[in-house]
Amino acid sequence: MERNYKIYVSKKNQAKWACQPAEKEFEKKISREANPKPFYKYAQSKLKTRSRIAELKAPDGTILTAPKEKAEPLNNFFSSVFTQEAYDHMPTFSDRNYDEPALDVSFTVADIEKKLKTLRPNKSPGADGLHPRVLCELREHIGEPLYNLFRKSLDTGDLPDDWKMGIISPISKKRNKQMPSNYRPVSLTSMPCKTLEHIVRDIIVKHLDLNGLLTSCQHGFVKGRSCVTQLFDVLD
Repeated sequence: MERNYKIYVSKKNQAKWACQPAEKEFEKKISREANPKPFYKYAQSKLKTRSRIAELKAPDGTILTAPKEKAEPLNNFFSSVFTQEAYDHMPTFSDRNYDEPALDVSFTVADIEKKLKTLRPNKSPGADGLHPRVLCELREHIGEPLYNLFRKSLDTGDLPDDWKMGIISPISKKRNKQMPSNYRPVSLTSMPCKTLEHIVRDIIVKHLDLNGLLTSCQHGFVKGRSCVTQLFDVLD
């Protein structure tokens, strides 16, 4: 037994020494990248402590410690600030002339593979567990199945139930972490569903651009524009 343990320790040290150059090269790589997410993710993995949702205080002053107990007040707060649209007071838009008719939502397997190629591998998956890295690496194999799924969803007007599910992660935004109102929700939804949304969005934006239906005041969801360009227009 003692001899086997010594062999184990020797092999473990050899593996550790062999991994050190690769680890140093990885650290140099993330230090050179402009994206801060891989850096903070790696730094977080080196910490001995893990940041979790703190103990929450209920309206009656009770301290909540169990995960299910903390989920209830967070859910109540997130639901209370959710915006409910009043469909009986929708704005009226005047008819506008356009040259090109509305385009059908048509796309190819190559379009899907192109979208999957642009997925960021460091993003988190949704409730369906399909990781962006897996979708990106297997894009040439899953492009056609996804095309059939997307096409059927658009033709029938139905969405798979998994696409309607999301993982809601509370993120602290203020100092007092015991108050549920000091958290904001981040929703992790299905990556295949996001891919379909991007394809439909590109087709709609193309139609709007071809017919000049976008006003010059539109800065959101427009290529080359952002909140920064909107602030420049407002200030200058």
